[in-house]
Amino acid sequence: MVTRSRARPAVLSGAGRGGSRTLSAATDRASPAATRTAGVVASPAARLAAEALHHARKARQLSAERREILQQLIGNGHSQADIAREMGVTRQAVQKMISA
Repeated sequence: MVTRSRARPAVLSGAGRGGSRTLSAATDRASPAATRTAGVVASPAARLAAEALHHARKARQLSAERREILQQLIGNGHSQADIAREMGVTRQAVQKMISA
């Protein structure tokens, strides 16, 4: 019989009322900087919310950059149809990217 070693679960500090909560095994592999804030281990829900906010900010930043590039291309004389063909999308999609 082969036994598998199990990773020790991470314990949240201040879990309350003498009990300790554990995080998933994925948390054990995460970097300490990703799971700790001011010395307190973040809950999985808090980490997920922080990641969602980070991704939303990045998406807005990338959309703004894409919009600037599209506006520059149109300013240089390229039509929305030309840009759409190059991107493999419809002209309406390009128009929506510019206006969003």
